[in-house]
Amino acid sequence: ERKKKALIRAEAELESHRTRSLTLEQAAKEVEQMAKDADVRAERAERALQELKEKTYKESEHLFKQRQEETNTLAEINGAQRTSRNASSRIRKLDEQAQRQRELVYNADFKLQLLERRISRMQGERTEAEKRDLTKKIKALTEEVEAAT
Repeated sequence: ERKKKALIRAEAELESHRTRSLTLEQAAKEVEQMAKDADVRAERAERALQELKEKTYKESEHLFKQRQEETNTLAEINGAQRTSRNASSRIRKLDEQAQRQRELVYNADFKLQLLERRISRMQGERTEAEKRDLTKKIKALTEEVEAAT
């Protein structure tokens, strides 16, 4: 009976080892499958990361170009504003010069008219009002002389 019990124990142990061995093989297969799945996920993640890096690089290039365009546009705007201010200043100066020249021409015309009047007066020309006054005086004096004679 001892031998029988030992044999039963040995058989039970053998069965336990077989079950454990199957379980270990299954566990090894599962672990191997999990490792493969992890490798696939890691590869996918690596590809996704690479795509994100490429997208980030392209976006940063695009952003750089946009900033360059913005800088150039701002420089053009500043240049145009500076040109506009310079042109406005030049126009203002030219307007002031033109006004001064108009004043000089007006003053010259006025002095010319005064000189022409003086010359005319020196040449004996009289205005219509002076001619009428003188004609009246001549008439009055002529009447006085005729009345006195």
